[in-house]
Amino acid sequence: MHSKYLFPPLIALLALSLGLAHGQTPAEDAQYKKALQLNKATHYLESARLLKSLMLAHPEIERYKYDYLAVSSNAKQCTEVIADANQEFIKQAPIYVKEAIFSCYKNKIMISKLLKF
Repeated sequence: MHSKYLFPPLIALLALSLGLAHGQTPAEDAQYKKALQLNKATHYLESARLLKSLMLAHPEIERYKYDYLAVSSNAKQCTEVIADANQEFIKQAPIYVKEAIFSCYKNKIMISKLLKF
């Protein structure tokens, strides 16, 4: 009977320790979720700012960099996107990140053509 009541707290503790094992605290997880909500609400600059702070604090968590680059592309911060995306990174990135990087390269080419006129 005692183990019946002990099981749910053990699951919660295990889930928390898995999150912490990847370097993400509950506060950082909340910050990440807030950044995703801001992105959905088209508040791209605020979202990118939060994701950048998470990415810098935890470079080992790839989803921070992936989402940061995608949101930064939405925010038209293409200089940063292009600077952070090397060839090896692009090969490994999910499709949504590749599309964001491509969009930035495309915008950069279009702007440079406009400036030549």
